[in-house]
Amino acid sequence: MNEINYSVIIPHKNIPDLLYRCLNSIPRRDDIQIIVVDDNSDSEKVDFEHFPGVGEKCVEVYFTKEGRGAGYARNVGLTHSKGKWLLFADADDFYVQDAWDYFDNYLNAQIDILYFCVRCVDSETLLPATRNINNNAVIKAFLSGDEGGELRLRYTSWEPWNKMWRHEFVCSNRLQFEEILRGNDAMFVLQAGDKAKKIVAIEDQLSIVTYRSQSISYSVTEDA
Repeated sequence: MNEINYSVIIPHKNIPDLLYRCLNSIPRRDDIQIIVVDDNSDSEKVDFEHFPGVGEKCVEVYFTKEGRGAGYARNVGLTHSKGKWLLFADADDFYVQDAWDYFDNYLNAQIDILYFCVRCVDSETLLPATRNINNNAVIKAFLSGDEGGELRLRYTSWEPWNKMWRHEFVCSNRLQFEEILRGNDAMFVLQAGDKAKKIVAIEDQLSIVTYRSQSISYSVTEDA
């Protein structure tokens, strides 16, 4: 049996076309496990008979009916993950073409977290957007040796999509995502930053995060 080096966990709800785009950006390699967890999508928006990734090599799809949000979906993905390293992608984001050339450079690195820069575009037009500004600035400050740069990196970069975690580190510290509607990833990332003994950051932009006005991050509702 081939060793799994990477588990990529993707929560999904009601955006199958964007999930296709995300999946197509990940190489189909025997050492990459792709885990999609559907968070009780609406059958009027998703064709479950032709769900993205079902039957594809290296892709595992899990359907949940609880509707408990992306944090819950990520935790489900964690229970199925086998990789030496963990990556988390939102279904409306995607990776740059040569991302795994860079990840492979750290396959045997004795570190707990790899931080990397990202690009940001509008999900529909692919024109530049700004969700990446803070994360990239924090990484650049750390790399330039700014005073307090490491603390900023550990404690102010709250999103999971610009990091790669050593699986053993996540398991040994029992890190889990909060199962809340918004901000479910913040405490996971903050606790990881606090507990990590060795971190590395690189300035290369390895994934593309998107701005989408309909996403939960930007939807203003009473529940959110």
